[in-house]
Amino acid sequence: MKTIAFWFILGGTALFGQEAQQDRAALYDRFFNPKGYLTETELNALLERIIFVREPFLGSWMHRNKEYSRSLGHFFTQEEYRKLEGNPALGYFYVGNFKWLPSWKEVSIEPFAPTTPDTKIVKPAAWRIAADAACRKHGLSRRPDAPIKITGALVGINLEKPLGVYLEVRVRSPHDTLLFRGGIGKGTLGDAIGAAVDFVVAYAMGMGDGKPVPKEEAKALLENIQRKAQK
Repeated sequence: MKTIAFWFILGGTALFGQEAQQDRAALYDRFFNPKGYLTETELNALLERIIFVREPFLGSWMHRNKEYSRSLGHFFTQEEYRKLEGNPALGYFYVGNFKWLPSWKEVSIEPFAPTTPDTKIVKPAAWRIAADAACRKHGLSRRPDAPIKITGALVGINLEKPLGVYLEVRVRSPHDTLLFRGGIGKGTLGDAIGAAVDFVVAYAMGMGDGKPVPKEEAKALLENIQRKAQK
């Protein structure tokens, strides 16, 4: 559950293009300071919706929005977009029959490919550093012929606060391929890259089972976020 809280607070904020510049500061404030905008009841309702609601990506606001739609078609296929479900705050996922067996302690992680002139600012070395850090944290080692292979593309980037990256990622195993499309904002671009790779690894290892969040656990999360917002 820590991962879901992490993505609500930090995810969903990487905007694309100049047209979104005026909305960025307000959106940033709403994510990091919801107390100033929402009552207690409204905040609980919003967070519960973010945690539990899933929608198909195709036909969603994210799919129809002109700014975000410019990031489509650089990595995922139309069939892969058809498989995705989620919401703007948590990102969009496909788990299928994907499995990461506990005995698999090796992974191949390739640098994520840039897709636009702006995203070329992130060099392959940044992804390698992030991959090494994620592997150390989760007790893994990197090997090109590992049973788990992670590839992705940087389809959007935010160079103003919140600095962030927006990704499309495939995590292949012998059983199926897990898909993720989503973003993360942090204090620095390097931190955002590191957090994004860490999330993908952690989700694939421990949260890629498609199981719903228990109501009791979700309620505890909502109460904890509410307390933090009121400080």
